[in-house]
Amino acid sequence: MTVPDTATTSSSPGVVVVPSPSPEPSRRVLSVAAALVAGLTVGGAGAARGDLDLLAVLLAGASVASAQGLAGLVGRQAARAARDRWFAALDETEAICDARLDSRRRSLQHVWPTSADLVERLRRGEVPPVVGVRSLVVLGSGRVDSGIVLVGDTGTAVVRHARTEVLRRRVDELSDGPLCVDAAGGVHVRGPELLARSLAGGYRAQLRHRGSHDGLVTWQPTVADEHDGGESRAAEAEAGQGGGGGGSGPSAACVVEISRHGAVVVVRRDGTACSVPVAPAWTSVLDAPDAPEAPEAPDAPDGRRRQRVRPERP
Repeated sequence: MTVPDTATTSSSPGVVVVPSPSPEPSRRVLSVAAALVAGLTVGGAGAARGDLDLLAVLLAGASVASAQGLAGLVGRQAARAARDRWFAALDETEAICDARLDSRRRSLQHVWPTSADLVERLRRGEVPPVVGVRSLVVLGSGRVDSGIVLVGDTGTAVVRHARTEVLRRRVDELSDGPLCVDAAGGVHVRGPELLARSLAGGYRAQLRHRGSHDGLVTWQPTVADEHDGGESRAAEAEAGQGGGGGGSGPSAACVVEISRHGAVVVVRRDGTACSVPVAPAWTSVLDAPDAPEAPEAPDAPDGRRRQRVRPERP
């Protein structure tokens, strides 16, 4: 499976700058301030009494303690205010990230519709754009790169904090982006008959819309239940001989396995399963290109029949 390139979308999320927290007040500065206050107090007491005695020392100690306490209070208030300002800035950054994630999702869905979205848009008279090679098919949705990069406001790495780590995980990827495959090598759908026909019909609708031969997608029913009296086994044997959509799994570059519970696993030609889970977009078997009432792309505005689709370059 492949993920659509950011260049094929109308919106590229890009870089988001994450603000850094304001520096805390320097303890060294506070200590110098306290020492300065103590020195002034001792000097003033000595000048008033003509010499330095026990009272001046006590006054100096009290002044140091008061100055340090006041400096600590001011420092804590300044740190709290700086933290509140940073959290408010992070709130704005999170809102920017959410908006860009939503824009990225809508852009991908517009350019790379799933089978269900494509059928619905064709039924409404809309013609989704075609980019890339004609034989690309959206198998379903799953995890894709969001395209968002977080950087620090000073050009360095983002400050590590619980909130920035949560934000990084949240913007790292989209959980419902389109997952594509080039059907030029064949896509074979295998599973319970109704589900296999539905999924394969949606893939064929995509190929038909892109101006490619929909025979690149085949399907085959499998045994759904051990207590079905052998009917599913007979259907499977018939499909292996060309019925039920034709083709065979081993000769296809991509095999889509559907369990009886509807879970989908994509298997490569070498027999290994793809690591990224796929959530299929089911369509009605009545929406397959070979169905009598299947939706077609609308005619041209001048009334002529729709021309063969030519994909745009990404």
